[in-house]
Amino acid sequence: MDEKQKEARNGFSAVIQYARLQKKKVIVPIWNKAVKNTTMSGWNLFVKSNIAAFDFLGQLSDPAKLHFSTGHLPLPNELTAVVDAENSSQIAVSWTDQLVGTGYGYDSLMAVIYQDGANKVVDTGAKRWDCKATIINPTPEAEVVYLFLFFWNPKKDIYSQDEVFAIKPS
Repeated sequence: MDEKQKEARNGFSAVIQYARLQKKKVIVPIWNKAVKNTTMSGWNLFVKSNIAAFDFLGQLSDPAKLHFSTGHLPLPNELTAVVDAENSSQIAVSWTDQLVGTGYGYDSLMAVIYQDGANKVVDTGAKRWDCKATIINPTPEAEVVYLFLFFWNPKKDIYSQDEVFAIKPS
């Protein structure tokens, strides 16, 4: 086996191991629904979408390239997330939404906070029509925390792509 093959195998092995950790949290509830009526499995789509985050040594080299959600639900316009100016343990999220006055107004803003391998999917309690949310940063002293935001509908059968923000202390 040549060096390039070893490198490719290391990266692939790492993303497979990572996918195993995400199977119950995100692959089954989100990615499997995204591939409904296609020939691809949610597992394969998750692996394909996340392999770019891993390097040839099998390390997670760029957490900003991870993805926790996928789907056809539109993300709102001008989605932003920054450390709250008045409270550094909170992240202020805001957006303008082209779908607020429609049936999509009930969609929930979901968040995944990723820092050093730990993550969980959290319902922020915010709806599209709120156009803002406050998220507690569990590690405000960290050098960087990656915040992945996406929406799901009330039935939890349609999801949006996620958008990532690198949150740094102020």
